[in-house]
Amino acid sequence: MRYLPSCGVTRASDGIGTGAGFGNPEQNRHVEQAAMACASAAYRREGWSVESVEQEQCSFDLRCTRGSELAHVEVKGVAGRERRFVITAGELRRAQQDEHFVLALVTSALSEQPILECLAACEFLAQFSFEPVQYWAVALGSAR
Repeated sequence: MRYLPSCGVTRASDGIGTGAGFGNPEQNRHVEQAAMACASAAYRREGWSVESVEQEQCSFDLRCTRGSELAHVEVKGVAGRERRFVITAGELRRAQQDEHFVLALVTSALSEQPILECLAACEFLAQFSFEPVQYWAVALGSAR
């Protein structure tokens, strides 16, 4: 596991606080923006070139390069300190299939001391369970 003290702190160990829930759209946007800024700044400080690819809908947010190194970084922001967040089926598939996948989890994203934790795909998949929070309902007999 690799922690980047990107925002000036290391990861908290006590788990106090709340995780990512279903906040209102405005707060969710602020959390996401803060997490993206934190992760991008951390990678840049480590000497990476950072390109936002959110608009490409490729199941990760940042394409980071440093020499011959490549990282496909999916950024997740959490307002609280609990390591809990929503991940799409496409993002999960990307983690399972892409050797360059990295999860950048920013907890306490809106605080003065957000915490960034970067996990390679194998670490991410080993440390989290995945539980459905919604399903796509398709009428029987319909084309998928």
